[in-house]
Amino acid sequence: MSVRLRLGAVAFFVVLSCTSAAVSAQAQEAEPEENTISGVVLNSITHEPIARALVTSTDNRLAAFTDTNGQFEFEIPKRAGEKSSTADTLVNPAASAPPQTKMWTLTALKPGYLRQSPGGAAYINVRLGQKDVTLPLTPEALIVGKVAFPDPTNRARVELYRREVRDGIAHWSPTGTVHTRSDGEFRFADLAAGQYKLFTREVLDRDPLTVDPGGQLYGYPPVYFPAASDFGSAGVITVAAGQTFQANLSPAKQRYYPVSITTTGTMPANDSGLQIVVSAQGHRGPGYELGYDPSQRVISGLLPNGNYTIEALGYGGVLTISSSDGRGLTTFSTSASGMIKLAVAEESINNAVMQLVPNSNIPVNVTEQFTNPASSPAFQIRRATINGARTNYLNVGLEPVDDFGAAPVGSVWSPDSRSLQNVPPGRYWVRVDIDSTQGFVSSLTSGSVNLLRHPLEVGVGGAIAPIELTVRDDGADVEGSVEARAPQDRASGADKSDVIYLIPLSDSAGQFRQLQFGGGSTFTLSQVPPGSYRILAFDREQRDLEYSNPEAMREYSHKGVVVNLVGGQKIKIKVPLISSDEE
Repeated sequence: MSVRLRLGAVAFFVVLSCTSAAVSAQAQEAEPEENTISGVVLNSITHEPIARALVTSTDNRLAAFTDTNGQFEFEIPKRAGEKSSTADTLVNPAASAPPQTKMWTLTALKPGYLRQSPGGAAYINVRLGQKDVTLPLTPEALIVGKVAFPDPTNRARVELYRREVRDGIAHWSPTGTVHTRSDGEFRFADLAAGQYKLFTREVLDRDPLTVDPGGQLYGYPPVYFPAASDFGSAGVITVAAGQTFQANLSPAKQRYYPVSITTTGTMPANDSGLQIVVSAQGHRGPGYELGYDPSQRVISGLLPNGNYTIEALGYGGVLTISSSDGRGLTTFSTSASGMIKLAVAEESINNAVMQLVPNSNIPVNVTEQFTNPASSPAFQIRRATINGARTNYLNVGLEPVDDFGAAPVGSVWSPDSRSLQNVPPGRYWVRVDIDSTQGFVSSLTSGSVNLLRHPLEVGVGGAIAPIELTVRDDGADVEGSVEARAPQDRASGADKSDVIYLIPLSDSAGQFRQLQFGGGSTFTLSQVPPGSYRILAFDREQRDLEYSNPEAMREYSHKGVVVNLVGGQKIKIKVPLISSDEE
């Protein structure tokens, strides 16, 4: 009996040991499963796998190349000193420490594909153990070509502008500059899909065999693809992801003549800050250039025959003036600008004079019409900051209408003058940044101009009617949710977020609003100005949403939800989600 007991005990011990060993083995096998992240890198256009793409974590602790099937995998060490067994995984010394979080942000890179900005499609938040991570990469577009000069020794500077949308309005913004090679060829790479304009800068003829040092000067004016004479009439180049566009340019030689313009009048203390803008044939745009010598206060250069508008845009300096009785000094910021029209016709211009006048100071008057004083922020006009560090709930600034006028205005809000100071000539959108939990802008005017719908025009030295800004706190409140995502989206390792857009309908008094929030959750918009809106929900930010253009918004006429809001109204809505893949 005792022997049998011992054998049974031994047998039980063996079985128990085997079971424990099996469990231990299973745990060891399962452990890497809990500490791995794997997935695939795909071409976002063709959905084909991308081999030898570099996948990294944004903290630079993990890196791996994809295999021939676009697959990658990371093993995350759990304890100090534990090494990964993944052959292609590179872990820096910091990776030997236990992970501080169960979340990782991964991105992918490969030559020939666009480098993503943080928050883009190829920045994905994943969790440990995630097995189906998909990182999309978008193939770059290319614009290549050749500049054909009659004299092949000349080389050109080629510039590229891209059509972009800011605050719902399309602009042409500089994208890059390249120089032609010795054979005249040029190449713009790493371009996103979109619309572009291409042109050459001026080139002076420097052929030593043909140039007469004391004789007539020749050069090549800008040529805008395909063969236009100004930026506005240039052709639009549309490229898709992965596409290569061939654009050839042929500059024509013309006579060039010296131009000299003396500046007089009010000079900025730091007059080296004058920016010279040359517009040909009355069409504003890049291409022609003149220089400025602050020591001589002279604008000079070379121009071919034609009609030109020359602008000198001055920005703030510091000017110190003694008082009339000699007992003190007064220091203040000053800037000045000027404009002159020139006609170059077969001869040089050396007697032109441009009068500089001080830039404008524009009063800003803020009126509060709060219905609930107890909950209002008790706004005081002297505590507001305009175009500077905001100390209260309101901020006001100016944005140039086009990309070829003045640079963004660095006007300073003065509590004493209550004005935007030193505003150069130009056309500006008045942008009001307001804490939407406190109120909304019910009106914004300058004289008879409604600045919520029309730009503010600032002339050279002209008086500008004060900007009248009214703030109310009886806006509408919108609470809603977005229709559930597709199952594959919910199952993916990516943390999704949705973006809500409130777009005023044509002739509506409403104002654009935007809100980004976690995907699948509810959203709340408070103090929405009264008006009619189309509410759209997207699964990511729409950077090219030209919401201020009714024609561009026509494609959304049957999407989203239309609401009519009145002051004090509270509504609840459900908005269908528009997938980026659908767009």
